[in-house]
Amino acid sequence: MNRIVLLLLFILSMNNIRSQSLSPEVLSSSGETFVCQTFTIDWTLGELAITTIQNTNNQITQGFHQSYELTDINELPIDIGSIKVFPNPISNWLHVELNFLKHRTVQIKLLDNNGKLVLKKSVSGQQIVDKLSIHDLPIGTYLINFQIDKSVYSQTIKIQKTK
Repeated sequence: MNRIVLLLLFILSMNNIRSQSLSPEVLSSSGETFVCQTFTIDWTLGELAITTIQNTNNQITQGFHQSYELTDINELPIDIGSIKVFPNPISNWLHVELNFLKHRTVQIKLLDNNGKLVLKKSVSGQQIVDKLSIHDLPIGTYLINFQIDKSVYSQTIKIQKTK
C-alpha cells in the first residue's frame, strides 16, 4: 500500500516539474529601458562585479550591461546607395566613399563626443571619393553624419581617432 501511495505521489509531482529557462535579466538597485523608433537605451545602477562568458551560441554577462561596439547608428536604405568610411580607427586621414544610384548632394558633419561640430563639408555627385584630414583633432570618439539631399536620408557612423 505504501509503495502505491509513493508511486502515485511521485507521478503527480512529475506533472509539476519543469526545466529552468534562461532569459536576459539584470539584478541591480536601479535601472530602466527606453525604446523609441530608432534606438533603445538600457541603463543600470549598482552592480558590483562584471563578467562575460561566451561561446559561439551563447553569452552570459554579470554586472553592468556589457556594450556592443556600435559603428553604424542608422543605415542608409540600399535602394539609395552605400557609404563607406575607412580606416576605423583612424589617425590622420579618413577616407569616404559614397556610391549612389543617382546624383545626390551630401553634407558631411564630424561631431565630437559632446556633439560639437568639428568639421563640415558639402559634396555632390553619384560616385564620390573624398579624404578628410583629421590629424589636428584630439584622440577620442567621433560621429560622422551624412545628410543626403537636405536630410531626406541620413546615416551616422561612429569612428575612433587614435594617435
